[in-house]
Amino acid sequence: SLDGIQKNVGEALAVIVIFLGQIAAGSSVFNLCAFLLACLVVMLVRIYGLAGKVKAKTPEAGKTPVIQAIAGKNGATDLKVANISNNSP
Repeated sequence: SLDGIQKNVGEALAVIVIFLGQIAAGSSVFNLCAFLLACLVVMLVRIYGLAGKVKAKTPEAGKTPVIQAIAGKNGATDLKVANISNNSP
């Protein structure tokens, strides 16, 4: 759910703020690896939240072209539209 995603983003941002606060206070040294990992978590969770669900495509009802392969010049195969059928149920 969206609430769970927002909670994860909030927690990851809180970790980054606490990390930067400890560095500013002088109680910790800057660790580039930890900072980049925290930023990566925030970005990935945001991307996941923005992605949405994938929906299966349904074929459109209507006319569908039927393609036939015919022998062409020099043994090559040519394609041509033979007829158009109606796919109505």
